[in-house]
Amino acid sequence: MDKEEGMTPEKIEIYRQRYETFRHLDKIRWQMLQIAVATSSVVLVFGRGDAVKPGWWVWVAIGAIFLILGLAMTKINSGAENNGEILRKFGHAIGDTKIPRNLSKYRSVSFWIATMMIVVGLVCLVSAARYLL
Repeated sequence: MDKEEGMTPEKIEIYRQRYETFRHLDKIRWQMLQIAVATSSVVLVFGRGDAVKPGWWVWVAIGAIFLILGLAMTKINSGAENNGEILRKFGHAIGDTKIPRNLSKYRSVSFWIATMMIVVGLVCLVSAARYLL
């Protein structure tokens, strides 16, 4: 997309749709953390029953929740990153040069939160395995 091509209604519509997609992906990626914390808290509270310590199945459930949602967040991050590149190209074509470029995914907070969610999920699954051994 060159700047010389100009601002056509089609380009503006594509830009608008890409921007909406970017906003939607950003919103749902952060919802993954909220869902993981909320559902695992419910499992932990109600899974204990009368016992002081939660059983192995509670750790499996919490581990699976964090692992699955952490992987989903990673996938959403990738989609948002790809969409952001296209959004920048269309934005540049219509004169919007203010869209920041993420130089490294390792500098993104969402990357590290997704990584920690995966680690927490794996640690919980290992804890469940200790109960069974």
